[in-house]
Amino acid sequence: MRQPVRMRQYLFLLDEDTPAWRPLSRFRSPFSFRNGIYSPIERLRSRHPEATPVYFHPDEQHENLISELEGFQAYRQNLINHPDWLQPTQIVTLLGEGESGRAKVKELSESAFVALQFSNDPDLFSLLNSIGSQLLADLTLWKAENRNCDKERLRHVHLIGNPDDVYIHSTAEILPGVVLDARNGPIIIDARASVSPFTYIEGPSYAGPDARLDNLRLTGGSILGHAVRAGGEIENSIFQDYSNKHHEGFVGHSLIGAWVNLGALTTTSDLKNNYGSVRIRVPAEFLFVGDPAGDSAGYTEGSIDSKDMLTIDTGTIKFGSIIGDCVKTAIGTMLNTGSVLDAGSNIFGGRPDAYQRGMSWGLHGNRYDPERFYRDCRKIFTRRGKTAHEALLKLATRLAGWPL
Repeated sequence: MRQPVRMRQYLFLLDEDTPAWRPLSRFRSPFSFRNGIYSPIERLRSRHPEATPVYFHPDEQHENLISELEGFQAYRQNLINHPDWLQPTQIVTLLGEGESGRAKVKELSESAFVALQFSNDPDLFSLLNSIGSQLLADLTLWKAENRNCDKERLRHVHLIGNPDDVYIHSTAEILPGVVLDARNGPIIIDARASVSPFTYIEGPSYAGPDARLDNLRLTGGSILGHAVRAGGEIENSIFQDYSNKHHEGFVGHSLIGAWVNLGALTTTSDLKNNYGSVRIRVPAEFLFVGDPAGDSAGYTEGSIDSKDMLTIDTGTIKFGSIIGDCVKTAIGTMLNTGSVLDAGSNIFGGRPDAYQRGMSWGLHGNRYDPERFYRDCRKIFTRRGKTAHEALLKLATRLAGWPL
């Protein structure tokens, strides 16, 4: 008896390329940004394990490179075989209409995809406030995958709060002299992570596999991704995988990309002297997205000043910095409230401006040569047992404004 033909299932990953997200999505999609134990794409894949992720970005070349880097299917490359999918020009036009347009995209795409995820859902500036609720939501899946938590390891720590709110993987190493404070939320220490003496961890917090926490004060609800090395003081911040903040210095209410290296005593300000709402500044060109054919959509978010900079209100009085993937800061770097360091920058020689362009070399308008950047990434990635994808070089070259 002939078996019925099974239709291929697709997940629709719709990157809206909103201005605030752009510095964090130069070398990755926003769907890979860990905002709890897991990233949005990891949650989608757990719910739909047989579905194929299809990635859309208003810029076709970016769409293709990110798809290559992350193993997605590029939307436009699959369009010819799916006449029921929306045309890119339709999507971009609808995105320019705000919430009503997003709703229309969802309505018109529901029958073609098993799930649709917008990049700005949740909103970037809500991520820090939702760490606790997201960790609780992710715990069900994490406990199903990690049944070998070891409560015996709590014997060597000073525990404040309910031990049932602390989850330590059996392969994690927690040395004596560590304080775990679970009164405000759960604490999850994942596989092979290590926590050294004189470390204080306040929940809700998550330390990913192979993370290394040394003489760290972790407060206010934070997420440290895979193999993050952390020390000093971190408050209510999210660090993506393989980033280093291993020395003294303060990072508060900040969003940190992957493969970031913060030199010793790098410090973020996260509160204005007048307790006013924190605003970030990015180039006004961030307002417009489009593919090479010239299709574009304007977003109404923020206002433009005389220097062609877009000002975006975070809606909170506590916000530190946005630091994109592969950024490096020199020893003693000081970041003003609401600073944005775009991806691939090497920051040294003083205090950076409120916005530092991607692929900056220092603070005086020089560019980080993309070939040199890629060689450096290959060395850095190899030290952690990873390989730098060739698509990273192409993305860095585009960001630097050099021809491919």
